[in-house]
Amino acid sequence: MDISLFFDKKNVLESVVECADFIEEIKRTEMYFYFPFDIHQIDSATIATQVDKDISNQDIVERTSNFIKEFDISAPQITLVLDGYCKDKHFESLENIIGILTPYGPYGFYLTPNTVYVNTSKGTSIFMLETFWHEVLHLVFENNSTLLNEPITEKLVDDTFIELFGSFFPDYEKQPVAELKR
Repeated sequence: MDISLFFDKKNVLESVVECADFIEEIKRTEMYFYFPFDIHQIDSATIATQVDKDISNQDIVERTSNFIKEFDISAPQITLVLDGYCKDKHFESLENIIGILTPYGPYGFYLTPNTVYVNTSKGTSIFMLETFWHEVLHLVFENNSTLLNEPITEKLVDDTFIELFGSFFPDYEKQPVAELKR
C-alpha cells in the first residue's frame, strides 16, 4: 500500500470543488465543516484568494505539519495491519492512496477509488490520523462492494477501526451518525 499526502494549492482547490458538491447536505447535519464560500456565487478568483490565505495560515500550516510527522511515524505499522485484514477477508487491497490535506469540508471524506480528504483546520494530529484511517476503511469497504446504508456503514467502519487500530488509537470515539435536520 502506497500513500501520498498532498497539501498544496492545486489539491486544496480541488477539495473546494469536491466539497461544493455536498456542502448543502453537510449544512443540514450536525457535522463540523469549514467552507467559507457561497456555492451560489462562487468564482475562481475569490476561491484562489481564500485558498492562498488559508494554506498560509500559520495555525493550519502547523496542524498539517504535525499531522504529517505523526502520519510518517505510524503509517508503516498501520498499513501492515490493514493489508493483513484485507488479505484475511479476501478484499482487494488499496494500492495507491492519495491523501489531500485541506482546510475545507467536514473532518474527512473520501472519493473512490483511492482519495481521502482530511480537514486540517481543526483538531489534533491524532484526531486527524483517526479521521484519515476511518476514511480509508470506507474506501476498503466501498471498493470491495460492501455497500450498505450510512448508519450501518458507519457502524461497520467504526467497529473495524477499533478492531484493527484500537491499539494505535485507544481514545478513538465512534462517529456519530448525523441525522438530517428537518
